[in-house]
Formats: sequence, structure tokens, C-alpha cells
Amino acid sequence: MHRNGRRPIRKCGKCKLNLKTHCGLFDDPHDAWNRHRKCPGYMSEEHYQEYLRIQERLEQERHSKPSVFARREGAKLRHTEPHYDGRRPTKPRVRG
Repeated sequence: MHRNGRRPIRKCGKCKLNLKTHCGLFDDPHDAWNRHRKCPGYMSEEHYQEYLRIQERLEQERHSKPSVFARREGAKLRHTEPHYDGRRPTKPRVRG
């Protein structure tokens, strides 16, 4: 397997599954082109719809655990609050 095997190759240029840093459906696009004369997912509406279904299912799973989601949101808010320990003056965090 290549060092960055998920990265699309030149032939994947116009494909909807080409996400520039990786292929949306296949783990190794280079291997997919080598095994077949043409990648099975290249310009294939079926494969693109399958990719969209997978993404939708992952999104539903992400929101199906409300306790985890709530904890993460709470943690994000806590990281923005200044810490008052009574000894040191607090400065607002500057993010940039």
C-alpha cells in the first residue's frame, strides 16, 4: 500500500467522490484503478448516492448519543470561561 493510499490519483479528477485529500468511498483509489480498467465509482451516480447514505447514517449516529453531545458542548463552554483562583488576575483568552 502506498504511503498515502487514500489520496485520489490523477484519473479521479472529475469524480464526485474525489474529496481532494481522500476518496469518499474507496480506501485505496490507486488499487481500484489498477484492479479494473476504470474505477467502479468513477462518475457513478449509484456510488455517489451510497456515499451520501453513509454520511447521513454517520450524522444520525453522531446525534443519537445526546449525553455525549451535551458533555462535549459543555466542555467547549467551560474552556472559554476565565479561571478565578483568587491569586492571579485573569486575562481573557485571545484566539487567533
